[in-house]
Amino acid sequence: MRNKISTLFVETGLLLLIHFVLINWMAEDNPVARILALGEHTPLWVSTLCVIFLGVRILLLVLLPGIIALRLGMILFDQLGRQRPEPVPETAPTQGSTSASAQ
Repeated sequence: MRNKISTLFVETGLLLLIHFVLINWMAEDNPVARILALGEHTPLWVSTLCVIFLGVRILLLVLLPGIIALRLGMILFDQLGRQRPEPVPETAPTQGSTSASAQ
């Protein structure tokens, strides 16, 4: 369980790090204006980084909270399922024992 949670935090931290690096690099530029003003005057690598930045930002702000909640819930239910004792199977009465008890 601890390994799964640490993996979740590492993945989230890497996405946040990528986001902050891109947002600081693009602080002087407006990425939306760059995407809307695509043309020959805009270098391809700048346009590519703008699209990557917007994709990472959408992932962080829209999808990541739900993904984190889902994965934490899966870890919790997995842990609760391991702690529950196994049910004892009921044995069905044999036919001979029921007819002997009926007499």
